[in-house]
Amino acid sequence: VVNLTPADFPAALNTLPNFAAVSAALSHADGLIVFLGPERPEKYRLLDLLLRAKNADTKKTIIVGRMPWFVDTGYIQLRPAAERWEELLEVLHVAVRQEPDLLAVEDLTQPRLFNAVLGASLSSFSTFGGLHFASISTGLEFMIEAAENRTLLCAVLRGFINYAVLPKLCPACKKPDDRESLAARLFGLSHDAPLRSLRQAQGCEQCGGAGYQGIHLLLESLAMDETIAALIKSGEPLTKILPLIAARNENSLIAQAQTLALAGETPLDDVATLMGNGNRGAN
Repeated sequence: VVNLTPADFPAALNTLPNFAAVSAALSHADGLIVFLGPERPEKYRLLDLLLRAKNADTKKTIIVGRMPWFVDTGYIQLRPAAERWEELLEVLHVAVRQEPDLLAVEDLTQPRLFNAVLGASLSSFSTFGGLHFASISTGLEFMIEAAENRTLLCAVLRGFINYAVLPKLCPACKKPDDRESLAARLFGLSHDAPLRSLRQAQGCEQCGGAGYQGIHLLLESLAMDETIAALIKSGEPLTKILPLIAARNENSLIAQAQTLALAGETPLDDVATLMGNGNRGAN
């Protein structure tokens, strides 16, 4: 049995450091919010928190997909008989006919299904749609290329919410990590005092020899605005849209992860992986 409840997973979104940015995307009463990130149990715990932030317990909430976390949560869950997008599309139509207040669809990474969700999101309810991408920019790239109607996309899209999970180093036994030159290259920094705070796992009785105690759950969010929507509708290339998105997302997952690494709270290797860099080893 997969353990879907990490002991230190937050009980509410507003306990997370980047909640203010997320709340802007959640403030709309209707439309589509896209949630991204790796396929881990934490993704569906996070989706549950997003639903609860929209008062899902007091509304007609329908989950479309085979997400195991939601089996016993009290929401209506419509599960396709097979792991095929065609089955998911049929179940989506059933869900929309039931006129939900909140709708969550597990996976939109198939163009016909994605466009069906865009059309459904014109109704007066909120939709959360999952995408299997690691960044907001790649998620938006897929949506722009897949959308049959960019004007419809901009009319219903309210924003993106992305997450990452990093291990929390055991405070009792973490030890110095002397790979300062590697950190400098990764983070674009010079050799100075902050790099001496790098730490790595060791293992002790308190952490059961693992070297870690818990997780850091990181969030980033992008709320759609008129400027981004105008660029998308006008057919501007991604090379013009993505720099604007980066400027809107100053507290990105990578920026948060680098801060944790420089504070000795999470390992350098895991941050390198999050950045898409496989570097490991000594200086």
